[in-house]
Amino acid sequence: TVVYVVSFLGCTYIGGYIVAKQRLPNFITTLSALVAGLVVVYASGSLFLASFFSIGQAFAIGTLPFLGMDLLKAAAATCLFLSMRRLIIAPRNNKI
Repeated sequence: TVVYVVSFLGCTYIGGYIVAKQRLPNFITTLSALVAGLVVVYASGSLFLASFFSIGQAFAIGTLPFLGMDLLKAAAATCLFLSMRRLIIAPRNNKI
């Protein structure tokens, strides 16, 4: 579990980097950034688990049980991010 927690640093860096590079983030680019971050977390955790199990077993116990819900949470977070972004940035742009 420590590897998963440490991999969140890479997750936030990758996700933040991808979103920051977009002038106007949309659903696809934002969701892609979150999924790229999840890949970092799952790859790190699965590789660590592979030191105890085969890579297939590590993927089956360290990734598959969580993948569906994490993708759903990523989609929800994307919607929330884009909605909040419009609420925060749009009023500022109207004042200019």
